[in-house]
Amino acid sequence: MKRKNILIFSFILITINLSAIDFQLNGIYYTSYSSSAPYTAIVIPGTNKYTGSVNIPETVYYNGITYTVNWISNAFTDCSDLISVTLPRTIKNIGGNAFSRCVNLTSIIIPSGVTGIYEYTFWECTKLTTVELPNTLTYLGQSVFEHCTNLTSISIPNSVVTIDDDVFARCTALTSITIPNSITKIGWDVFNGCSSLKNVNIGSSVESIGWYTFSFCSSLTEINVDGNNQNYSSKNGVLFSKDLATLINCPNGLSDEYIMPNTVKTVRNFAFADCTKLTSIKMSENLNWILDDAFVRCSKLTSVDLPNSLFHFGYDAFGECTSMSSITIPNSVYSIGNCSFQGCSNLIAIHVKSPIPCSFDNSYPTVFNGLSTNTCVLYVPVGSKTNYQNAPQWWSFKNIVEETTDIKQMSPSLLGVYTQDRKINFRNLIIGELIQIYTQDGKLVFEEKAKEVIYSIQLSKNKLYIIRIGEKCTKIKL
Repeated sequence: MKRKNILIFSFILITINLSAIDFQLNGIYYTSYSSSAPYTAIVIPGTNKYTGSVNIPETVYYNGITYTVNWISNAFTDCSDLISVTLPRTIKNIGGNAFSRCVNLTSIIIPSGVTGIYEYTFWECTKLTTVELPNTLTYLGQSVFEHCTNLTSISIPNSVVTIDDDVFARCTALTSITIPNSITKIGWDVFNGCSSLKNVNIGSSVESIGWYTFSFCSSLTEINVDGNNQNYSSKNGVLFSKDLATLINCPNGLSDEYIMPNTVKTVRNFAFADCTKLTSIKMSENLNWILDDAFVRCSKLTSVDLPNSLFHFGYDAFGECTSMSSITIPNSVYSIGNCSFQGCSNLIAIHVKSPIPCSFDNSYPTVFNGLSTNTCVLYVPVGSKTNYQNAPQWWSFKNIVEETTDIKQMSPSLLGVYTQDRKINFRNLIIGELIQIYTQDGKLVFEEKAKEVIYSIQLSKNKLYIIRIGEKCTKIKL
């Protein structure tokens, strides 16, 4: 989308220049691409940079023709001595980079009639404190106000439909903002780095919110969503999907303990990233998925107990949680992403509840990358130490200690498991009970819910298998 906007605008300028009539009046430079009435003109860069105060007229008269000024190109880029600009009511669009790096521009009024403000228009206007936007505006392009470090507030009119990527990124003085009900799309990184932003109100029509929108907003404590929004919701200032099943973003400014609603099944990428004031998080009892980078750089988080409902946590999920000293991985987890504990310099204990090592993508063997497996102790269920010593990546831990868990270790005969006719056989199963068979290195080779009370499964011979039936476990050699 970013590149598309830039290419479209570049194409317009190329088209303009093919048949352009350039002229200068009263120190302002124009170009026109009109070959017949109505004649229009675009303000363009001059031979020298514009300085002081500039008043752009609604019309200009040149060579017997009156032109209506309806567009500002990148005319004022890098005009560091520009103090103020008065725009005419005839302007319809403000082009990309129109005022970028005008470092002494303090305020501007965008006249009624303007429908689009395009990419990087006020980028790095570091003294800009006030902007008035008209109710005719429908589009704010990429990075329009990025790095406007003195912009403290702005009112987005109820006519705007799209806020493109990075529009307010790194506006470090911005304290609050309301997203009106007209807006349907909020792009990537829109408020990234707005370190003074305390609260955001999201309107009823927003359909999509891009990645990293609220990243590095260290003062943000509330994201509120209009109750009529059909796609998003908020609870206690945290952003969720409408049904509260997906936790999308926890504001960086929240401190101490956060208790996750039990409706949550998925924690989305970067949901808690850089929540540097949180010391503990109580997870949802129904949590299934923790996606990539979900808790990255939660530097005060000391310990994590993951629920028994969890299946997977992703790449760098707890990366750089530098205060975390221990984590408990429940027996329900069957996959762990690469670099999950990268930079956890104080992690000294990992408690794994499953006697069967979960398998990894060994084509990219870096699950424990950045973790000192020489000093971190791996605690595993009684009877499973050998399993972990023989399992890829798990075997890198120098200290593996057995401890009791809720998983019952049983002999094959007590569990109703025996070998016969080169098969692993089961008897006295409970219909619906989950049967899982793993190789010694943790690879899952069979998984099915019991449909009968008696089963026979043929597998490769001369191997040791770990069998789990519900919450019971045994080993058998075929």
